[in-house]
Amino acid sequence: MDLCNRSKNLLTFVVYRGVEKYLRDLLKTISSQTSKDFDIFVVNDGAHYSFDNLYDSINRFEILSVSFQTSSENRKSCIDYAKQNDYENIVFCDADDLLESNYIEEILCGLRSNEFVFCDLHPFKREISEINISFLSKYLSAKKLSLNDVIDRNLIGLGHSGIRVKTLIDIHLPANLIAVDWYIFSNMLLRGSVGKFIDKPLVHYRQTDSNSVGIIKKVSKKSISYGAKVKEIHYKEMYFNCSEKNSSEKEMYFSKLKDITNLISYLENPSYFDQYIKIINNNISILYCGWWSEILTLNEIKKYE
Repeated sequence: MDLCNRSKNLLTFVVYRGVEKYLRDLLKTISSQTSKDFDIFVVNDGAHYSFDNLYDSINRFEILSVSFQTSSENRKSCIDYAKQNDYENIVFCDADDLLESNYIEEILCGLRSNEFVFCDLHPFKREISEINISFLSKYLSAKKLSLNDVIDRNLIGLGHSGIRVKTLIDIHLPANLIAVDWYIFSNMLLRGSVGKFIDKPLVHYRQTDSNSVGIIKKVSKKSISYGAKVKEIHYKEMYFNCSEKNSSEKEMYFSKLKDITNLISYLENPSYFDQYIKIINNNISILYCGWWSEILTLNEIKKYE
């Protein structure tokens, strides 16, 4: 890489088979950013798409082609590239979303005095002219997060956030992670990293059938099983991580892991599973307050029976 022409800021995202139809719109929003001081690194895991139209408008643009990597491995490739090439800031986006023109500028501005920054989202299905509602603002009472805010739910995604690269040096991503973002930001908060919430929807968050989670308005057996598995893996890896560092939070994560394991065993009974889903759906408007918040433990769901 020609270091003379390299920016200190990296925009990175992952593309995959099936996302091609959304890429043109994303790339248009990237090209129209008010800040031009960034390079791009794309991990291509099976997508068939030509990025030639971006090469002339972006400072530096590199693609890594991979095959059948896990979500964690793909995100690790993005972060490793930023580390190995001495970038100071890494900004994330998702391949099927759309960015406001000041997204990168606002994230980089926030990173001057914070270790990570994330903005609000505007969920949409077909047209971004749909009612411009915010997603996260109603779930956050303060602009600064603590670990307690993300123990039972995820509020920060790798589609609307940025991080100072040096703070990621000692965060290692297990290959089996599903909620990679939840793990990264939980670990950052665990060790006292300071983050900022930008209370503006700078990213248009597309809702499609291919979303790994999306905005939950109704649960099903499939979504509950998937969410319970996400939480089981997350709590297990957080417990292992806390144990290795002898963190005081290890007992808390062990308790969370035990609760979610008990839930998974309980849901093996079809009649219990049906009743569980009914209770969640009857109360979804008050239960859902961030990704995975709708997956209640057995003790928690007793309040709604």
